[in-house]
Amino acid sequence: MKQLQLIAMGVLCLAGLALPVSAQNASLVGTARDAQQSVMPNVAITLANIDTGVAQVTKTDSEGNYEFPVVRPGNYSLRALQAGFKTFVQNSFALRVDERSRVDAVMEVGETATAVTVEASPAGVQTESSSLGDVVDNKKIVEIPLNGRFFLDLALLTAGTSVPSTNNRTFLAVPSGIGMSGINASGTREDSTNYTLDGINLSDMVQNQITFQPNIDMIQEFKVQTNSFNAEYGRNAGIVINAVSKSGTNGLHGTGYEFLRNQRFDAKNWFDPAGPIIPFNRDIYGYSIGGPIVKNRTFFFNSYEGREGHEVASLKTLVPTEAQRATVTNPIIAQLLALVPHANDSTGGYFVGSAARNRRLNQYTGRIDHNLSSKDFLFGSFIINRDSRTEPTLQGNNLPGFGDSRPAKRALLAVGYTRAFSPTLTNEFRAGLNRVRIDFIASDIANPADFGISSPSSVFPNISVAGPLTFGGISGFPQGRGDTTYQYDDTLSWVHGRQSIKGGVEFRRFDNNNFNGGTGGVISFGTMAGFLAGTPTSATETALPATPALRVSAFNAFLQDDFKVSQRFTLNLGLRWEFNGVPSEIHNRLGFYDFTQNKVIAAGTPGAGQAYSNLYTNFGPRVGFAFDPFGKGKTVIRAGAGFYYDQPVTNIVSGLGSNPPFATSVNNTSNISLLNPFAAPPGTG
Repeated sequence: MKQLQLIAMGVLCLAGLALPVSAQNASLVGTARDAQQSVMPNVAITLANIDTGVAQVTKTDSEGNYEFPVVRPGNYSLRALQAGFKTFVQNSFALRVDERSRVDAVMEVGETATAVTVEASPAGVQTESSSLGDVVDNKKIVEIPLNGRFFLDLALLTAGTSVPSTNNRTFLAVPSGIGMSGINASGTREDSTNYTLDGINLSDMVQNQITFQPNIDMIQEFKVQTNSFNAEYGRNAGIVINAVSKSGTNGLHGTGYEFLRNQRFDAKNWFDPAGPIIPFNRDIYGYSIGGPIVKNRTFFFNSYEGREGHEVASLKTLVPTEAQRATVTNPIIAQLLALVPHANDSTGGYFVGSAARNRRLNQYTGRIDHNLSSKDFLFGSFIINRDSRTEPTLQGNNLPGFGDSRPAKRALLAVGYTRAFSPTLTNEFRAGLNRVRIDFIASDIANPADFGISSPSSVFPNISVAGPLTFGGISGFPQGRGDTTYQYDDTLSWVHGRQSIKGGVEFRRFDNNNFNGGTGGVISFGTMAGFLAGTPTSATETALPATPALRVSAFNAFLQDDFKVSQRFTLNLGLRWEFNGVPSEIHNRLGFYDFTQNKVIAAGTPGAGQAYSNLYTNFGPRVGFAFDPFGKGKTVIRAGAGFYYDQPVTNIVSGLGSNPPFATSVNNTSNISLLNPFAAPPGTG
């Protein structure tokens, strides 16, 4: 059985290298008729991009229908020409990302030198697809006021979307200065959303959040698909957000901007305490420029955005009173109290103050489009993102000086080649990568030995007093990861009579390299009195760093048939297959619990197996229809259904790297000595 499965996968791999990149494009269909509404075959149809001058040509079939299955989103004009008839011209209409638009040509008898020009835009209702979603075009992106200028905020304009919960189960909506990292829609979890830019996945496979947000000046438009996607879409069961980067045109255009906000421009909050306004500084600045390298053939676009934010987190923390400090006799506690600020409020029991929260970001983007010929198109785009931020309280510490910093390097690369073999057969190939390297570094760099605490680690432990007080190091820090997702896509589009058929495959490879510099552990006290007396209730530490290097591959294939049953009824049929591999560790540094032996065994040893079983039966049929009941393109009835699958994140496996023998943990709950809190057995040393 396994051999058959491997053979089947090999055959599919030979068929191509990936999935539906046409999802990043638009398509146009229509019918040519004469004044008596009779269909007209063999009419020459020319579709031209108004901004770049690039044109595509096809002819209507025996039933008068035509289709351009792969079109770059933008502003277009259409021309229909046949001997003995006036030339039909549809001026200036927009084709949007992942939308299947319709423009019908009405041909009048006359000289071809005479043009019948239609200035009104075609109806905006999508009558060819059962999927639901909204396109946010560049006009909305640029002109709608955005607090922070993050494009993902505009996705919330789509019906059924909402900001993720900010409770302890998720962190994707936590304000970070680099935008929210997730979005809920249609009742799905925020980590079920799939993000793509120029056809390349922009999702972080560790938690399935967006890796970073591209600046809004480099995005031409994006679409939020909320329901009834066709078989082109997969990887996640939630919504799909497809973004397309901006390209240059025949005109040279540029922008420069700066958005400054600080406490000098702010009104005082009703709940702010007496005194000056709490410091708040945010500066966003940048530029964009695009134009031709070779007119009508080669174009460029480049942008930069910088961000600086300086804010504060307000603190009000219960600390020992002066009388309580005077009772301390434990020398280690006496030294630790030097890290705790004295009370400064009117009650004498609270420290009231603030801690700095800083954000910095520099993002560089670029894109090149080149038309090799009327049938061959190339593009390449990149984003380089460097950001850093400090989090003074995000890990639970509530005194100044005990937060963390998070420097990060992120990047996205996409390249694509489109070949029109004939007016009815088009192939599109894309490849790219999505890269992130981020470190989590505790602000406190004290050595426990300087306080008289013997520890296996030189990292200072976290001191936790139940309820009021937490300071010191951060459990699990320093740590970080360097991840790269490689992606290869190919899709073939074939227009055959009333059918528009697409088939494609996708291969993704995810490399997840974790690193951990050791942990200082956590020393917990049940009460403030217990802390002052130096009697911990527990002491926990993982003595050895856990650094799994995970690898996981995924392969998907699909077939989609959009069948025009009649001029008013379109049937959307598709089938998708997804194979999502099981993460493995390149050095077998994962530990699995074997119930038969009643012990943890390492990956790679006989009988160890893997984290969970491979699943080869993820078949996702899709069916839907779109019906134009009045035939005027203004009303449509849609319905659709399908099976959708999530690719599991690697976080569900990475914890296995902390199992013995790769990491050893100490959890003492009694007889704990501050001199050696992590001793085994406790109280020794």
